[in-house]
Amino acid sequence: HPELIKLLGRMRYRTSYGQNVLNHSIEVSHLAGLIAAEIGADVTQAKRAGLLHDLGKPPCFTLDEKGVGHFYDHGEESARLAGNILSRLRFDTDTRRRIVALVALHDRPIIPERRPVRRLLARLGPEGTADLIALHRADNAAQSSLAAGRQSELDRAQAVLDRLLAEGACFQKKDLAVNGRDMLELGLKGPEIGQALDRCLEAVLSERLPNEKAALLELVRR
Repeated sequence: HPELIKLLGRMRYRTSYGQNVLNHSIEVSHLAGLIAAEIGADVTQAKRAGLLHDLGKPPCFTLDEKGVGHFYDHGEESARLAGNILSRLRFDTDTRRRIVALVALHDRPIIPERRPVRRLLARLGPEGTADLIALHRADNAAQSSLAAGRQSELDRAQAVLDRLLAEGACFQKKDLAVNGRDMLELGLKGPEIGQALDRCLEAVLSERLPNEKAALLELVRR
């Protein structure tokens, strides 16, 4: 694929941890597969996300005034290019969507706190959130020793994820303690129903309110 060949390209695309981007991506793909196997995740998908995660580095490369190279905001460009490759290879829509989401988020820190992890659950679901943590682990492990400290942060993020899932935490509208019928009984109609449920979900995700019927109905009444 031409997108992958560009990762090998010129020395200016070498990473700060001593590899060209293609070799780094191959290593991340291998490690992501191993980590996925350990946690019972989809090994093939993990390896694909690892291979494609840095596609956007060449077009996002910049040099600062000290001559140091950077790849600012390469996650979204990597996701766009990964989507192009997966479309050309005729991957099904769900697989393409899941891999592109992992690639888009691979360079954004995973904050090991309840609200940020809940929002990841809302966006990716339980399997996708675990896959993202695994991809971060692989990416960090393939970097220099300076990145090793991030693994403990990912341990904490995994612990938060496990705790939320054990609690049966709500992270999608179908898990709310209220539903469309409740909204109808409050006199809402048409698009108002979806908008009200969206507000309820946002309140639960931000942990401003518990996922309890009385509290959510009062929010909608207000």
